[in-house]
Amino acid sequence: MTRWSDLTPEQKEKAKVRQKRYETSPKGQAKYVRYRQTAGYQEAQKRHRAHRKAERVASPATVRAADAEVRSQLKGRDPHYFRRHRLKKQYGLSLDDYRDMLVGQAGRCLICLLVLPEHPHIDHDHATGKVRGLLCGSCNRMLGQANDSILRLRAAIRYLGAA
Repeated sequence: MTRWSDLTPEQKEKAKVRQKRYETSPKGQAKYVRYRQTAGYQEAQKRHRAHRKAERVASPATVRAADAEVRSQLKGRDPHYFRRHRLKKQYGLSLDDYRDMLVGQAGRCLICLLVLPEHPHIDHDHATGKVRGLLCGSCNRMLGQANDSILRLRAAIRYLGAA
């Protein structure tokens, strides 16, 4: 078997493509899922997390600098990496879903109908996590201050109408 260090750059690139194709195939996915369930994998993950935690405690400035370098490299390769990751993790949205919502709302806040800023707020139900739409910052804060309570918002409307 040839060592990785002995391969030419072209051979390394071909090997990476082959590996990626295998990892995304159903057979590769099933093998990966089985591997992640093994005790050896779980133990290695625990050791890795403990090591990273110890590193962060021992030299936080060094770790922060290394993390910043990795983040800048990722951002350089894909400027939408962090946004896409946050949308998927926090709201279960893909970047395309987000853009479709923006176009579906004609780029306007669903409450006040003003043109949305460059990065609108994603309104979601805190109980279910379901995304309701895109709002401007003021309308999003208004809902947050009212704790998404319809009764509280109706009382505020009555108050404003009586004034």
